[in-house]
Amino acid sequence: PVALASSGNTLYVANYGIADNGAVGEYNALTGAAINANLISGIYAPYALVVAAVPEPSSWWMAVSGAALLGVMRRKNTARDRHSLSNRFEDW
Repeated sequence: PVALASSGNTLYVANYGIADNGAVGEYNALTGAAINANLISGIYAPYALVVAAVPEPSSWWMAVSGAALLGVMRRKNTARDRHSLSNRFEDW
């Protein structure tokens, strides 16, 4: 193997081949059993594997909630500032 990557219980293994016949196989990380030994085949010299992380739904929910909270706080502060400015001018 030239490269390894894991995602959950899945292990991805890249192997060099002969004459543009490299392959990336998919294996069970716990047992080592092949899920699909030729998941990607016919590639020339695979030398790296990258498995992109996908955020969990709870992460998205926290990000959206945080953005909404910032928006509410900004609106609240803007209204308070506007009110305090109008009171200052009434005292003149």
